[in-house]
Amino acid sequence: MSGRRRPLLVSVGVLVMLVVVAFVLDADSRGPSGPPSSSYSTTPEGVAAWAALLGRFDHAVARTGSLAFGDLDADSTLVLLDAGELDDESLGHLATFVDSGGRLVAGGSGAAAIVEVVTGGARPQGSSTTVLSHVAAPVLETTRVSEVSGAGAGGWSSPELLLPILVDDSTVVAGIATSTVAPDRTGPDAVGGGRLVAVADATVFDNEHLPLTDNAAFALAVVGEPGRPVVFSEGQHGYQGSDGLGAIPGDWRWFLAGTTAAALVWMLARSRRVGEPDQPRRELPPPRAEFVEAIAAGLARRKDSAGLAEAFQTRCRSLVARRAGLPTSASVDSIGAAAPGLGLEPDEVEALRAPDPATVDLLVIGRAHARLHRGSDPADRGPS
Repeated sequence: MSGRRRPLLVSVGVLVMLVVVAFVLDADSRGPSGPPSSSYSTTPEGVAAWAALLGRFDHAVARTGSLAFGDLDADSTLVLLDAGELDDESLGHLATFVDSGGRLVAGGSGAAAIVEVVTGGARPQGSSTTVLSHVAAPVLETTRVSEVSGAGAGGWSSPELLLPILVDDSTVVAGIATSTVAPDRTGPDAVGGGRLVAVADATVFDNEHLPLTDNAAFALAVVGEPGRPVVFSEGQHGYQGSDGLGAIPGDWRWFLAGTTAAALVWMLARSRRVGEPDQPRRELPPPRAEFVEAIAAGLARRKDSAGLAEAFQTRCRSLVARRAGLPTSASVDSIGAAAPGLGLEPDEVEALRAPDPATVDLLVIGRAHARLHRGSDPADRGPS
């Protein structure tokens, strides 16, 4: 690679890297972002503050993108908010999780279907509600809780097999239940080790409402005893629990791709190109003496070689006389005697002194002319 292109490619690579870094920093500084009800989201509708609060109160907080029972720890609390319409397999995994001793906090859209499957009763019917609800039962989930406020996003009317713990007039905002594997196991007293906390209005946990009334105390109480691990389900929010590069956030994947591209450009700029090596120096035209000899060789092939030889002799004698300080009328012998002192070879001197131009070798006299012409003054270098 040429020396001129290498700095250019290095500059381009550095520029690309700086642009990518600026993009990532800009993406990280745009302010709150993330989907609603996600523990990663810092928007008013997200629940990142809830996850941070749990961490401050000795709950180990994790995230998962899978609802398979084998991926869920029955000694933990699973938080599932705004799951929407789950398939039968996922609902079955949740029921098995609760029946095996797990604690499930289900809120917002999709919570009614989870209540139906986990309890084995009818699906709770939606009902209008207000923003403020009060405690209806003194249970673990309402410890140090008096009132809870939300956006009034939802409520249930008379849900079966669900013990109301937060109500608004005749509307149930939150309730607790257990899984029923057998038909005779019903109601919150039939605890088989697990527990379902169903919340119709999931906004009571979001970043906007968590600081209001007793929402923070309720958010701490619903996950169970202190120190219990809490796992937020993020599959419904777009997180699939990927491993390796798939677990890297999108902005950082762009950053790594940009820096990798910049490094490749830098390596390309610093590497030697494949092919013939560069010449050590620029190839110059042949020396003037060789050029003159080539001209002389061409002239030697002409018919009037004697006339050319005579012209070269006359010019060479004039140059010798001038450089040797001889008068213009100097004899051929005097000129021939001075010629060796000017660097002419013996055969060139003989060609200079030859009385018959026809016997002169044009290559020899041409070489003598080139030698004298190369060492003469600029004023003497015109055509003869």
